[in-house]
Amino acid sequence: MAADDVDVVRRVYEFANRLGSGREAGTPAARTEELWDPEIVVEERADFPDKAAYRGYEGLARWWAGILEAYERNEFEPVELIPVGDRVVAWVRHLLRSKAGVDLEYYGAHVWTVRDGRVVHVTGYRELEDALEAARKPADAPPGS
Repeated sequence: MAADDVDVVRRVYEFANRLGSGREAGTPAARTEELWDPEIVVEERADFPDKAAYRGYEGLARWWAGILEAYERNEFEPVELIPVGDRVVAWVRHLLRSKAGVDLEYYGAHVWTVRDGRVVHVTGYRELEDALEAARKPADAPPGS
């Protein structure tokens, strides 16, 4: 785990906050290619009703579009970024405002896998301990093992 991987994750959150607050329109291809690997897999949290995995730049664009369509504000405040083996675990304060004007705030964890300076996988967990446990497992371990 390089300190550079933590920096990549920090830059992803900065970019996400610009998108989620409307300060940056669309998903600029140059930033996408800088931060995300072409084989990126974004997995929704297992407890989300519409759990899905989004693959590649096309999937990433669909994932962003869904978020930007549902919320007028979607910002992440990384409280802690924790290197764990070849992954980075982020404990994050998530701030949302729905299109109807309802404000939401919750904490959650993300497990990031960064390879060659770009994100190749990310998934979320409700609890930090669950994310830390998942990050300690080998990348090819079956879910729930």
